[in-house]
Amino acid sequence: MRKREVVQLVCFSLVLFWACGSGEGDRLQRGVRYAKITLEKAGTNPMAALALQSAEETGGDAVSYIVASLPGQNPVFTSYERGRPSRPWTVVIRPGEGPRQYVIEGYGQDLGKPLYAETVRLGPSLVE
Repeated sequence: MRKREVVQLVCFSLVLFWACGSGEGDRLQRGVRYAKITLEKAGTNPMAALALQSAEETGGDAVSYIVASLPGQNPVFTSYERGRPSRPWTVVIRPGEGPRQYVIEGYGQDLGKPLYAETVRLGPSLVE
């Protein structure tokens, strides 16, 4: 092999490695974003607020609300858990420090440190 061919092969391998590796990261980031947007809707849309409240009153929580809101075909992301991650490439949702606050964390291979983190604080309940 000539030097140019070796360089091309190495560059192609790096691009392929980056593309495959970033796929999971992109999906994870979209999963965190989806959870954040879905919870934010529960703070501004009365129907979404009612759905979250219903989930909480029937023994569910923010995770079950988000999972129930996923589209049937081609969901953005499907691995949502509560509390702590049990496996790589999952989004964890847990209560935040304040009332009606949630912490959303997206974990990659390292279950000790999230790659993405968001906090959502809902306003006063829209349904009483």
